[in-house]
Amino acid sequence: MFEKYVHTKEDLEAVEEALEHLERPELDFIFKDRNLTKNTLVISFDSKELFIWTKLRTSEIEKMPCRVKNWNAFRTPHKIKIEDDYQKGWRASVSKKEFWNYLPDEFRHSWNKVPKISGSLLTPFTGFHEKQRKSGFRPRDPYSTRESYLATIVHEFGHVYSGKIAPWYYSDKEETASYLKVAMEIYKGDNKTIAKHVQVNLPTGKDRSEVFAVCTEYYASKVFWPSHRKAIDLENISKIREAIGLESKSNLQFEDTVLKEPHFLGAVVGRILMEKYPEDWPVRLLKLS
Repeated sequence: MFEKYVHTKEDLEAVEEALEHLERPELDFIFKDRNLTKNTLVISFDSKELFIWTKLRTSEIEKMPCRVKNWNAFRTPHKIKIEDDYQKGWRASVSKKEFWNYLPDEFRHSWNKVPKISGSLLTPFTGFHEKQRKSGFRPRDPYSTRESYLATIVHEFGHVYSGKIAPWYYSDKEETASYLKVAMEIYKGDNKTIAKHVQVNLPTGKDRSEVFAVCTEYYASKVFWPSHRKAIDLENISKIREAIGLESKSNLQFEDTVLKEPHFLGAVVGRILMEKYPEDWPVRLLKLS
């Protein structure tokens, strides 16, 4: 679908728009220590080139104009086969390890010390998710808009900031089911105080990353992209209804559809945490070890 895609000006501008939002003071509530994200490599690609945004400097590859204050943008040709699977999202790592061979020495020498996020350009990203919506595979897919693309990049900085990248899930069926019911009420807005009376077992250590990133995206969307926040609500309400309907079925089926979906569980528990601790949920999560 996008194996031979070549970028547009709009694609590159979208990445920089996300970075501009990342730097805005409204997100200081989450990113209190900007030093934790300042050296991040932001890597995207089309079928012919890699595009890199960073506050680091290099003279080894071509520099591009960059409208984001204190950021640099670079481009370099590649010969990697880009498959559709690489185009569906972003991750707090490198989409394909062969990208490493095309990065300048300054970046590669600090490979283990420099945070990295990578993912597709705007047009393939939204096109992939629009296809999922229309096919019925994910009929409420909220990631087919420009706003959702910007929020996704901010989401990955939540991973960088929390410092640990790992999937997580609750293994206790009854505990998970109780969280689902509480989260349903919060997303629907039916009970504004319910979260304050819920005891939540906070994820610890490496398990906090997905919760923190999901909360980061949701908070940023409430501030900057309310239509995306609303789309997230609608999909999560639908998924929670489905999950609650599966409670009476086999435990294995319940776990396969709910417990091991890290973004969904992050959306459930994270939403409760944000409602329960609106003043300091980032601090609470980051203090866990």
